[in-house]
Amino acid sequence: MATVVHRPAPWNLVRRSRLRLAFLVMSGLFWLPLAGRSCGQVPPAHNEDSGDAHSALWRKNALGGQLGPWFSSRLTSGFSDPSVHLTASSTAFHMEFFYQPRLAGIANLDLNVGAVSRGEMTISTETESSYGTATIYPIGFGVRLAPLAGSTRWAVQPMLRLGGTVLIGTEQFESALTLPNGTYYGTSVRSRWALGFYGGAGFAWVLGERIALTACVKYQHARFAKEVFGSKDYSGIQVLVGAMYLYLSEIHKGFTH
Repeated sequence: MATVVHRPAPWNLVRRSRLRLAFLVMSGLFWLPLAGRSCGQVPPAHNEDSGDAHSALWRKNALGGQLGPWFSSRLTSGFSDPSVHLTASSTAFHMEFFYQPRLAGIANLDLNVGAVSRGEMTISTETESSYGTATIYPIGFGVRLAPLAGSTRWAVQPMLRLGGTVLIGTEQFESALTLPNGTYYGTSVRSRWALGFYGGAGFAWVLGERIALTACVKYQHARFAKEVFGSKDYSGIQVLVGAMYLYLSEIHKGFTH
C-alpha cells in the first residue's frame, strides 16, 4: 500500500528536478571556456597533406556538451480510455554531454548521454488527478562524420551524427485524493527503458587548436512499449548549441608528426 501523506503542494518534485538539471548544465559546461586558456601548452597537430590546422582538428578527439529545446510533437495520452486526459508541454529543455574519440579520416565515434525533464504534467479523470513529471535519459552510441574535413580550410566545418540509443524513462508523480478534511498525496517513482535511434546535421565553428562552438539539429526516436507518465512516444526534434574541447591522445601523437 502506498504511503499517504498530507502535503500542501504537489509541485515540489518538479522544482527539484529542474534545479538538478540546471546544476548539471552549469557544472558540465563551466570548464569549457577555461580549457581554452591552456591551448598553447600542447603543440598543434600537423596535417602533412595540406598543413591546414583546421582540417587537423577533425583528426582529434572531442569532449563537450550541448543544450537546447526538444520538440515532441507526438506527446499525447497513451491510454486507450478516452476519459483519461494528459496535460503536458510539447517543448522541453534538453542537455547532452558527448565524447567523440577519433576513428580515422573524417570519422569519430559518438558516445553521448542526455537528459530532458518534461516539466509539469497532469493525468486527470473525472474523479482523480495525478501531478508530476517525466524525465527521459538517452544514452547514444554512433558515429560523427565531417565530410569536408580532409580538404577544406574553412573554420566552419559541417558534420553529420547518427546512431542508436538506449532510453531510460523515469516518471515521478503524486496522486491527489480529496477528502472532506483536505487533499492528500501519495508519491510514486517508476522507470522504463526502450531502444531508439538518432540522426542529424550541424556544424562546428573552430575558434582555435583546442576549442570549437557547435550547433546541431537532430531527430531522436524515443518510443516506449508502456506509458511513461501517460505517454508512450516522446520522439521529436532537438535544436542544440554548445561547445567542445579538441585534443590528441598520447597514442595518436606519434602518428601525426
